[in-house]
Amino acid sequence: MEVLIQNINNTIQPMRSMVLTEEQQNHFNNFEELYKSSFDLLKTTISYNFYIKKINGILVDVCSCVENEELTITIKSRFQEYVLCNFKIQNAFDLFMCLFVHFGTLSYNKFYNIFELPSIKQKVFEYDNLVVKNDNVEMEYNECCVCLEETMCYIENCNHSLCLVCETHIKNNLCPLCRQDYNL
Repeated sequence: MEVLIQNINNTIQPMRSMVLTEEQQNHFNNFEELYKSSFDLLKTTISYNFYIKKINGILVDVCSCVENEELTITIKSRFQEYVLCNFKIQNAFDLFMCLFVHFGTLSYNKFYNIFELPSIKQKVFEYDNLVVKNDNVEMEYNECCVCLEETMCYIENCNHSLCLVCETHIKNNLCPLCRQDYNL
């Protein structure tokens, strides 16, 4: 893994108390048996790759994994393979919420390099405001060397900051600042 991220815990428990739209409720009712059989199948499969190419314009790999009898759906960066989001799936309704509802509402947080739900976005913002910012406190983030937005991602070989959005547009795996190859 060449581009490093200090990631907050981004495991999402699907919200069971969320009010569904009529379209979402109809979809679940019509396909409930399919979600149940898919859930049962995924629980017995070590891993499964969903053929999703992009979410919010970010190239991703989406796969399920069963570990300690727990099913998790993970969204990873396609190039650097770090985890952008996890969904813990405990039943067919969680699977529906993840694939049909939450995937449509995920937004990309460029600073933390994660996907997040709107409800989590507010919590991350609140955590950021807990840190006292004054001269004796140095934060561990920099500006991306391409777009100049704050990010916690950086290239391990040269320590230059590079966010995932900009990294996905780089075709030659060279640091845009010093031109050092980061696929070594």
